[in-house]
Amino acid sequence: FLQLWLATKLCKACSSFVFCLILGDFLCLVCLIIFRKFIKNLSDIYPLLQKLLFFGFVLLGCVVAANNLGYSIGGLLTTLGIGGAAIAFAAQNTLSNLWGAVSILLDQPFKEGDWIRIGSKAYGRVESIGLRSTRLRTEQNTLVIIPNNILMNEYVENSFQKTCK
Repeated sequence: FLQLWLATKLCKACSSFVFCLILGDFLCLVCLIIFRKFIKNLSDIYPLLQKLLFFGFVLLGCVVAANNLGYSIGGLLTTLGIGGAAIAFAAQNTLSNLWGAVSILLDQPFKEGDWIRIGSKAYGRVESIGLRSTRLRTEQNTLVIIPNNILMNEYVENSFQKTCK
């Protein structure tokens, strides 16, 4: 009887973990369908979205599986909440750069190859738009790397018709 009880608990825990993973994949596909209408260059955002959802649902699956095995998860959830707040405060600049990259990719005020002026700070051709920063190549062939949170708080002039000398 004890072996049957243990097998039932393990089966319930494993099935809840797998269900969370399937739910994460399903939500990723739903987000893909919804974002397709708003984002022209979806291939840049989809891998990031997939990784974030996968990590979140693996964590959720572990918590649900532990709860189904009979462990008290109240303390664990409290620790995760406090730890999450501490990580959010520590990673504030990183998160603001990430949000700036998402804003640039969603709003698309410029794209790679456009000539832009960032306030009075820089003028150049956009080489790449990354998660942390945007790279500009100036007319003097120097590379300027601007963090995305600064870029989103500055005046951006897009003169994409300029021809390269």
